[in-house]
Amino acid sequence: MQNDSLYILWDTETTGRRKVSDIIQIGGVCYLGDDQQSEFNHKIKPTTPVEQGAFNVHKISTSSLQNEKSFCQVFEMFVSWIINISNQFTGLNIYMVAHNGHAFDLPMLFRNCSRHNSQRNMLLSIPNLFVFDTLRWCRYTLKRKNNSLGSLYREFTDQTFRGAHDACADAKAI
Repeated sequence: MQNDSLYILWDTETTGRRKVSDIIQIGGVCYLGDDQQSEFNHKIKPTTPVEQGAFNVHKISTSSLQNEKSFCQVFEMFVSWIINISNQFTGLNIYMVAHNGHAFDLPMLFRNCSRHNSQRNMLLSIPNLFVFDTLRWCRYTLKRKNNSLGSLYREFTDQTFRGAHDACADAKAI
């Protein structure tokens, strides 16, 4: 990664894949070049139960989230984290990078903002903020059959990806 830009690698975990599913975890890691600057990792109390299929993937239960903050609180903390980073490195471009971010994470984030009356404009108003989707890039550039995060991690690092489907671990793997 280049030192003239900030890279926020981020991911979410949800109660399911439906449009009314809640985000139950937001994880992110910020890099300037190859140097990690900071990390964000918060779970969220859902307003809808975690579906069995989602639980089978990420192993986060509805009951384990009962004492967590609301989506609105965590979203505001997430945006504040990005703004604080932006203020530390004024003038640099900020790339929010997610694997399948265009099709899943960003739409899910915006739908949750709408459903929970959070201002998505807080995020959209950050200057020099761009969104990049590694899955989309992999499909068009690498032309591989399997573009899962675990498969890509294994190919590029020669290691097995441990901790998959934890938002912060997935962000670090990106």
